[in-house]
Amino acid sequence: MKILIVDDDLATVDMIEKVCDWNSLDITSVLKAYDGEEAERIIEAETPDIVLCDIGMPKTDGVSVLKWIREKDIRCEFVFLTCYSDFEYAREAVRYGAVDYLTKPFEPEALFACMRNVVSKIKQKQSPDTNGQENRLRTEQFLYSIVEGVFGADHDEIREVMKSVCPGTSPDAPTRIVCVRIDCREAVSKGWKKSLFKSAVEHVFVEMMTDNIQDDFLLSRTDGPFEIEYLFLPDDQNSVDYYIERANDALKFISDHLVTAPLIIIGEIAPFFRSQEEYTKINRKLEQYSFLNGKVSAIEKETKETELQSYSLDKELIRNSLLARNKNQLINYIGSLINEAITDEAHSAPLIKQIHHDLLQIILVCMEENDIDAHTIFKSENIELLNARSEKSAIDMIKYVSALYDQCTVILQNKSQDSGVIAEVKKYIHEHYREDINRDNIAQAVFLTPNYLSKLFCGVTGITLRQYINDCRIHEAKQRLAATNQSISDIAFDLGFENVSYFSTVFKKNCGVGPLAWRNKATGKPVKDDEE
Repeated sequence: MKILIVDDDLATVDMIEKVCDWNSLDITSVLKAYDGEEAERIIEAETPDIVLCDIGMPKTDGVSVLKWIREKDIRCEFVFLTCYSDFEYAREAVRYGAVDYLTKPFEPEALFACMRNVVSKIKQKQSPDTNGQENRLRTEQFLYSIVEGVFGADHDEIREVMKSVCPGTSPDAPTRIVCVRIDCREAVSKGWKKSLFKSAVEHVFVEMMTDNIQDDFLLSRTDGPFEIEYLFLPDDQNSVDYYIERANDALKFISDHLVTAPLIIIGEIAPFFRSQEEYTKINRKLEQYSFLNGKVSAIEKETKETELQSYSLDKELIRNSLLARNKNQLINYIGSLINEAITDEAHSAPLIKQIHHDLLQIILVCMEENDIDAHTIFKSENIELLNARSEKSAIDMIKYVSALYDQCTVILQNKSQDSGVIAEVKKYIHEHYREDINRDNIAQAVFLTPNYLSKLFCGVTGITLRQYINDCRIHEAKQRLAATNQSISDIAFDLGFENVSYFSTVFKKNCGVGPLAWRNKATGKPVKDDEE
């Protein structure tokens, strides 16, 4: 399978090429173009299976490329890259059959999920029942455009599109969206193939929620480890209690037979053309219940939320866990807070956010107290990724806390080891600075390579070895200048300087004046202009 990436920003093209595991998607050839005209030439010559194309490009934009593809009757799936300001173009692209789109900026996971869905669509088209599959794909594409706001709530425009996509349906049809979210990680760890597990959840969910429609009006999306399915039910005959009962049956069956307990959200009835509004409400509930599994929630049955109670983390316990290298204590403590937050369903999400924020602040203060730059913690890409995911689920939060602990304790340990070495270095310098010493002598004394010692010393102290040696020498030079009549040249040579000129330069840099002027000021004598 071939893919063509088109964008006038070279960095974006290179990033997309590098971050996606194309081999796992059965994509063997990645083609690149940097404007619409070049893209058309490559498409005609190479006939790629997928075109991933930016909308806003000079000369020939992405929509024009898509129109050209359709006019030439070239068979390929088209995905476009867009910014929110491009939604007018997006309407055009949907009309010409773009299968999906990615909004810039996007995460690598979103790119991979999008490409996986497109590849799946291509394979489905190549299998039997092509007409049925194509109709289903067109419907799914249409649902995406509805919930992402491509048409807004424009009743007339939605009605016109529905005539070709799903004839016989009406934008005014009473519709209820029911959503299931399931964490696939446990199932995968127990031997399920993710694609098979997702398919099984879809099948069970649709079958148990309704007896009279197929999955034509089913929309899927991936959010990290979660697979989320939205089922659009055109129905004004049944009460919310009817769907709650069915959802509880589905919850029990999926939990018993498919390893993992899902979260099911039942939306309110609204005309189909207002589906974006209802979709948004459901996603707010998914965020609110980000840590909950094994629950059925109906939006119209929700009671008024109580006020969020304030609380504070145990700072001393967290600090002691780090400094005493007691990982289990920290994990158990945060785990108990998470369990407590989950029991407060109405506030589980904000409570988790507070735990995340307060924990990080306490740890950063602890690191700063130990003279460690807080930013060093996030130099690890793994920590950044886990930090971004930490509020998705209890598993993600515990993984984040564990990795954060490991990162901090390694930094603290290195700091402790480095401090010991630096103390030895300083001791050696104080004993030998009157001699002709350099970094090679010092490195040999503390059993390090000269380059490593230089970097380590500067990283810990903020100054170079030579600066520190000179500081020691100048400190003694000032004492001698103030307390003795020893000549400046004798002082310079006694303290290891090769010549008086270099001594005077270093002295003036440290003290602001030359050694003679400094001596005169220290002893109360007038300072001449040529001594400054």
